Amino acid sequence: MIIEQKKGQADASVELVKALAIGDTYSVQKLFTGEIDIDDPFAGRNTGDSANNMIKDWRSVKGAIVKSIKLEHFTIANECSAAEITLSISQSSKHINLPIVVVADINGKKWDRVRIYYRRAWIDGKQHVRPRMLDKRKLGKMPPIVEEYHRCLREGDVEGMLKVFTPEGCYLDGHGQSTNLSLGIGMGYFEGKEGIRDVFNQLATFEHGDGNDYLKGASVGEYLEHLNIFSDERTTVLEFNIVRPNDPENSIQAGVACYELADDGLLLGARIYDEGY
Repeated sequence: MIIEQKKGQADASVELVKALAIGDTYSVQKLFTGEIDIDDPFAGRNTGDSANNMIKDWRSVKGAIVKSIKLEHFTIANECSAAEITLSISQSSKHINLPIVVVADINGKKWDRVRIYYRRAWIDGKQHVRPRMLDKRKLGKMPPIVEEYHRCLREGDVEGMLKVFTPEGCYLDGHGQSTNLSLGIGMGYFEGKEGIRDVFNQLATFEHGDGNDYLKGASVGEYLEHLNIFSDERTTVLEFNIVRPNDPENSIQAGVACYELADDGLLLGARIYDEGY
């Protein structure tokens, strides 16, 4: 029964992206217990008639040709699911592989609410702010190694963060367009301990800098506000807000991260989907 539920929910997540890509409101409606309730990076939260209008004109594929839709990872627990999907499209003579996360609140075999995460910069080339969209829930339990990672992240402890990653094959994927965070086009892919050390050093500078020049990334006191956590035997999914208390113009940014465990119990990978950098 559990395997059937997992497959059914994974298939539904792929079906949602397919239906959005072609503007099929009927197929989207069938996935929900009541009215459609979708929070999209471009369109914000839409329900009922406004959701139907958003689906018919989904910004992510407007004017584009859909090449493929591939499920990369799927996590389900505590009546929530997260489907990590790659949507491949051709738009204005360029090819885009858009990483998407569909987070669903499950009610039986259907959904009450869906939150979609992806970087809008892949579509329009501009850095955006994803405002708060989820209230804090009764949090699930993090595996100890993920909890340790977040403790070190909050303290800016680079060596401590490195210790939680498995020695072989570890990675951090921010799904952005650069390994240089100062460019402001997203946190890219970092492989191995030294690659991860590089991005952690950059993050520590941004989050624990001197605060004198925000345009250079300094943001004293920046932290993650944990909103929703669910874990299966392999992956922990965390919906969060990036909170920047010393930046009045950009104090909140919503995102989601998926932390995968290796066979040795340490972290194999961290897959992060936000527009914070």
